[in-house]
Amino acid sequence: MPPDPGAGSGPRVRVGVRRGLARVEATCAAGFVAQNPSGEALVDGAHHLRIELESPSTPTDPSPGRKVPSLTVAAINLETLDERRLSLPPGPLLLRSRRPEILMEVDGRSFRGELLIQPGPGRGFSLVNTLALEDYLRGVVPVELSPSAPIEALKAQAIAARSYALASLGRHAPEGFDLCAGTHCQAYGGVAREHEATDRAVRETRGRVLLAGGKPLAALFHAVCGGATDGPADVWDGASEPDVRKGTVDAPAPPGLDLTTETGILELTAQREALFCGASADFRWERECARPELERTFARTLPLVLGSRAPLGELRSLSVVNRTLAGRATAILVEGSQGAYLVRGEGIRWLFGSGRPDDRGLKSRRFVIQPVADPDHPDGPPSRYRLIGFGWGHGVGLCQAGAVGMAKRGAAAEEILRHYFPGVEVGYHPD
Repeated sequence: MPPDPGAGSGPRVRVGVRRGLARVEATCAAGFVAQNPSGEALVDGAHHLRIELESPSTPTDPSPGRKVPSLTVAAINLETLDERRLSLPPGPLLLRSRRPEILMEVDGRSFRGELLIQPGPGRGFSLVNTLALEDYLRGVVPVELSPSAPIEALKAQAIAARSYALASLGRHAPEGFDLCAGTHCQAYGGVAREHEATDRAVRETRGRVLLAGGKPLAALFHAVCGGATDGPADVWDGASEPDVRKGTVDAPAPPGLDLTTETGILELTAQREALFCGASADFRWERECARPELERTFARTLPLVLGSRAPLGELRSLSVVNRTLAGRATAILVEGSQGAYLVRGEGIRWLFGSGRPDDRGLKSRRFVIQPVADPDHPDGPPSRYRLIGFGWGHGVGLCQAGAVGMAKRGAAAEEILRHYFPGVEVGYHPD
């Protein structure tokens, strides 16, 4: 196992790894110590534990035969390999290895630090991994940016991820942890995703963060900006963060173009070779849809995005009516024979999807729309719509492909971060 750059010191992070569990199998070669909330050791030395929810009895009301759902929090059964069973009262259960350097495994997945089993009302229990911030970053950086990236890009990613984690501690406090393991916070792959290159990036940037007003900045990042980034207040209406995170053109010098226009967007992206993220395969994308296909899609997604009935009928026109300074659509107008609808914000991406929660539809909101006329009815509505888009992700903060491009041109991590976070200080946060 690679040397541990963060154990034993620095802030601790509680990561919500899994939720809605009914049963898990846990193993540890060094043996477990299992404790209740008061610190009492319930198990000391067992190498294999089976943890499952105890099925509560279902109470009934006075009406004969009519069952009433239980709203109580189920207790946990804890079983050792020798089949000794302990039925625990409602409340959390803390697991740790008797030797911290020996990892724990739950359902085949390895963990450092401590594991907290927390019963929840009605939906099983959650698994929370508590560990040192630097160890947490070892499982974040290689998921967010490929370990094959240049070391200075990896170091920039490590600093941004550390800043985000410190600024966002407690984001999931009502659920009993600080950060989730998904992209809602930062993707956390744990021990299985650790890599020598990203371990080095974490180790060589220890304590370094982005600071705004002397405090760690919630430094956002995305895959590919497609030519220019935006500030959060531009992309998300009502963003509560202080307006210190500005957008920037993804090039050594501003090109002097009006990126709120389709002409400006296309002129900038025509300079692909000069742009830091221009080498990415996701820099430019296209999607062309026949009008009937879009009518079927919008019939499904418009009510979901708008939260109300949205009869459309025949699609008459589709246009961007407002953009950010970097050219991302903030509002589009969908006009049909039965109604016209304004779709705003991230709903624009979802509008072109399948309606499934995991399908965002479009890679980004940085696109232009080109109607294609029906050759048989040139005066009628377009027969097709072509979307020419640029980038992947929300477009705020660090452009990861751009960081790679800058590093390949010789930029150091701090130079990369100062480009994507203009006016923000790169400093240190005490352990």
